[in-house]
Amino acid sequence: MENSSKSTVPAAARSLRYRISPVLSLMAAAIIACAGFAAPAQAAGTAGTYTTGRAEVTLTANEFGLPFANNPVQVVAGVDSVLPSTKVPSGTVSLLSDTTGKVLSVGDVNTDEPFLGVTFMDSPALSLGANYFKAAYSGDANFSPKTIRFAIQGISGPKTQTAITVSPAGSSVAGLPITITARTTALPSGPLTGRPVGEYILEIDGVEVDYHYIGAGWQYVFTVTNLPAGQHMFTVRYVDQLGNYGWSTSAPVTYTVTPALGAVKTEFHSSHHGDIPAGTAVTVQAVIKPGVVGGATPSGWVQFYDWNTKVGSPVKLVNGKAGYTHSTLKYGKHVLQARYLGSSSYMAVFTPARTVIIGS
Repeated sequence: MENSSKSTVPAAARSLRYRISPVLSLMAAAIIACAGFAAPAQAAGTAGTYTTGRAEVTLTANEFGLPFANNPVQVVAGVDSVLPSTKVPSGTVSLLSDTTGKVLSVGDVNTDEPFLGVTFMDSPALSLGANYFKAAYSGDANFSPKTIRFAIQGISGPKTQTAITVSPAGSSVAGLPITITARTTALPSGPLTGRPVGEYILEIDGVEVDYHYIGAGWQYVFTVTNLPAGQHMFTVRYVDQLGNYGWSTSAPVTYTVTPALGAVKTEFHSSHHGDIPAGTAVTVQAVIKPGVVGGATPSGWVQFYDWNTKVGSPVKLVNGKAGYTHSTLKYGKHVLQARYLGSSSYMAVFTPARTVIIGS
């Protein structure tokens, strides 16, 4: 399924295959990858010899997990020696306020596998948008201190709300496509600023009929065809099987599908045509017949025209016929025509036209 999905009702509801992320079997590797650093490498052979003071380290820091605004997040820092060495950095890493330099959290540098060189700290509650911090490695007998500046982008959530819009609004004719646009935003208000995750599940009349991964902008457009005539109810559920965002269900939208309109055959009769004297009244009649043999006689109204201008009020059909008299046609050419305005059973359509020319 790419840009649209096709749904057919009635049909057996699709068995939704929720993709639940597997439990990470190697938690250490996942945390290290998320933080954007690798564990310190162990040199092969003879250890390097340092003759000019302590060795340098590289220091990285990043959040682990989704950094929701108004919530703290775990910060993972990694300390790695620059030069090959069998020596392993020890000491601590401190999380500092970028503006005041205040120490917010301190973590010990792990010196054993599987978290070799890794430090865990907790941030304060984040603001929405960029949050700037500093990470400061204390150094030890073998390695020099180091400080870096980094940012954590606070995102909206995790509570969500989902809404849908349907087009055409309110109702449509059987056989025509219906689009259902689902969009999820943050509670209490505003857009979701994190990367879209999860699925939308479309329900029609309480039955799950389609699903799709949520798209860019936290929305997706379903396309439904071949709904039978009658009243239906649409809802869309947002689900995140990873458990990061809260699930939400749209308010139901009641929708009416009307039967497909039948075609009609039309005739247009005129008491005069061609050149006629000024002051001559011209009586016209529209005849509207069912498009198929045995069809019900069309009912409804007919609007008469002179060129593209409506003349008079719509005239009600009686036994499929409606008439009108043009009594004040001016000098010149006139194209007389009628338009059947349609009904709950038949489509609207123009009749053929007749031309009269009023002489002097």
